[in-house]
Parts: sequence; C-alpha cells; structure tokens
Amino acid sequence: MKVFHHSCFAMGTRFNIVIPGLGNDVGKIIGNELNKILFNEEERLSCFNTNSEVSQINKIAGKGKTKVSVEMAEIVEVLDKYWLRTGGAFDAGLLNLTMSIKRGELNSNSINGNLAGWENIKWDKKQNEIRITNRLTAIDTGGFGKGWGLEKVVGHLKEIGIESAFLSFGESSVYGLGVHPLSDHWPVEINHPVSGVKLKLKLNNSSLSVSGLQECYKNDIPDFVPHIISPATGKPVFQNSIVVAVGSSPVDTEILSTAVMASVGQGIQLIVNEFKNVAFYKCRENDFEFKELKYNHIELK
Repeated sequence: MKVFHHSCFAMGTRFNIVIPGLGNDVGKIIGNELNKILFNEEERLSCFNTNSEVSQINKIAGKGKTKVSVEMAEIVEVLDKYWLRTGGAFDAGLLNLTMSIKRGELNSNSINGNLAGWENIKWDKKQNEIRITNRLTAIDTGGFGKGWGLEKVVGHLKEIGIESAFLSFGESSVYGLGVHPLSDHWPVEINHPVSGVKLKLKLNNSSLSVSGLQECYKNDIPDFVPHIISPATGKPVFQNSIVVAVGSSPVDTEILSTAVMASVGQGIQLIVNEFKNVAFYKCRENDFEFKELKYNHIELK
C-alpha cells in the first residue's frame, strides 16, 4: 500500500501527517496546501512574531482599543468562550506572566495572580474591537494554537475527500481521521515520562491533547519545567502530572487539557461536568495508572 508522509515545522514545533493510499505526486500538492494553512495561522497567532496580529494587539495593552480582522474576531470569541466555560481555568491573557517566570524574572512565591489575565481583556463583539485594560496583560495562544491549526487542517482534508489520515502536532496534539487501514481505529499510546505508566487510546475521527510539565535536558539529564500558570493562584503548576483530553474537536482537547492541568479539586470537576463530550485522564508521577476523571452529577457551588 502507498503511504504518503509529510512533515513541516510550524507554530514552534513539528507537524507530521501520514495519509494511507496516497501517492507522492498528489501528496506533495496536499502537503503544500497544509503548509500554507499552518503558516497563515502562525502569522496570525504567533506571540513571538512581532508582526503577527496577536503581537499587534498586545502592543495596545493599557493604551486603548483596536479593531481586529474577521479571522481574529473568531479566535477572540473562542478564547473568551472557553475562559467563561472553564471558570477562568483556561486563561489566554497570561503571556507576560508566563514569559517572566520562564526568564527567571519573577519569584513564583511573590506573584500576585490579579496583575494579569483575561479579565483585563474587554471584547466588543458588535464592533470587532478589543481593549486590554492592564499593561501587564497580553494574549497567549500557546495553549490554543496547535489545536486551532489542527482543526483547520482536518477541515481542509475532509473538504478535499481525504478519509483516512493520522496527524501529530509536536506529539502533544494528535488527530485520527477515519480509521487505520488495518483496523477500525488509530491506536495511540501515552506514557508518563517519569513512571512510564501507559494509557492506550483508540482514535476514530477524534483528537487528543496532552498537557504536562515541559521536558528539558541538562547535560543529557531530563528536567521537567513548569510552564502552565494556575489562574486561581497566579503561580506555576509544579506537580509532574500528565493530563490527556480526548474528543471530536482539536480545539476542545488542546484547551481543556491545559485547563485541567491548571486546576485542582472542584475546578477540575467543574470542567469535567461542563464538557461531557470530552474524556479526561490524569496520571501523577507516583500513580500506577491513568485515572479517568468522571462526571459528577452533584451540582457544584
């Protein structure tokens, strides 16, 4: 059987796609189309590209308001909706705080969580205008961009009639389109990087996203660095856990794995109860298995 593989670097990580039954000639055309989709979204969403629309919006923090493009209006709507539906656990307004911690400019014990965040972003849907009221607040698409790009790519593949493909964005955001040619699903295995505990999943027109500490290496020795901020405390999440979200939408799973990673206790339960169409799994460093986070019919106050 012919199998086409395409890879490119986009949104700060490696994108890979495998399409069974497709030859190189047609595959190269599709690969170029996917490159354009991903690069266009990166040009719009990258916080590290000073010319991107997100960066231009961030420059007005504390200074006034600005109109956004139709495409960016759709994105801001999504970010605002998930901030509300997760009870603030997904907060795309913490770029400056996150980068300051990564650069070692802030002591996490002295951080005031009220200094930044999505609550300082005022969105006027009717006018397509955005205003950031606090100069310490800036939009961060890091917990959203790969899922958004993946959803755009999957939509394009469906439009052109591709029925089976396996897509991976940095191995942390994955989509199984249709089924594996030799099975009724795409098999995926997730491992906790310390304990080695495994989670086996079956994807069929579904997506998964994995959130955890960022794995770095010092002198060939693995180190796990916090990079997700808990909006409830304004402090980094240090617990070496792996959170996996599985659902039909790459945007859902990308955002919600981050939101659960940033939450504890009732905050997690609120998200699980709100998004009943998404399955959640969590494994801490010393756990012997991934535990599925279950819906609780008791109303949370």
